[in-house]
Amino acid sequence: YNDKSVLENHHASSGLQILLCFEQNNFLSHLEDSQILRFRDIVVSMVLATDMSVHFRLQGDFTSTFVELPLQISTQAHKILLLSQILHCADLGHCGKPFRFHERWGTRVSTEFFEQGDKESELGLVVSPLNNRNTTVLEKSQIAFIQHIIKPMLQVMVPVIPELQHSLDLTLQNMTEWERRYEARQKGLL
Repeated sequence: YNDKSVLENHHASSGLQILLCFEQNNFLSHLEDSQILRFRDIVVSMVLATDMSVHFRLQGDFTSTFVELPLQISTQAHKILLLSQILHCADLGHCGKPFRFHERWGTRVSTEFFEQGDKESELGLVVSPLNNRNTTVLEKSQIAFIQHIIKPMLQVMVPVIPELQHSLDLTLQNMTEWERRYEARQKGLL
């Protein structure tokens, strides 16, 4: 994948192979080849938009297209942008779930990052900041992630999809809980 969005490219490719290569999975079998190719292009675009390296560009594109202007989904590009943003929100959606679920997912993701950091260290590479289990404080990293990534993303989505207000509210409650836990850690209570 030319070292670009490797995980996301792999997911899109594998998912489409599973869909198209197994008759029992292929809900597209009644479509014409041109329609299947169009579906593939849309799915690949959406999945590639879940790469965190394009997060801020996606947010800028979404904001300038849908928030600063009256909501108009007038082109195919607008449709793909909206679908991509929705999938990106879903990909990071654990932040907008009740804390007991969000905490599990946040911990799982952090564990994955730490394991990657351990591998980077074994290979003599510089350990990426969030991947260093010796310096990363879970509560602090979750607060920053919500504050700088999730909260702004949901704030631009709510005017477009008002039903996401509940997710934004839970996200803010979760950030408050992480802040409470971080304060407790600082006082030696955790």
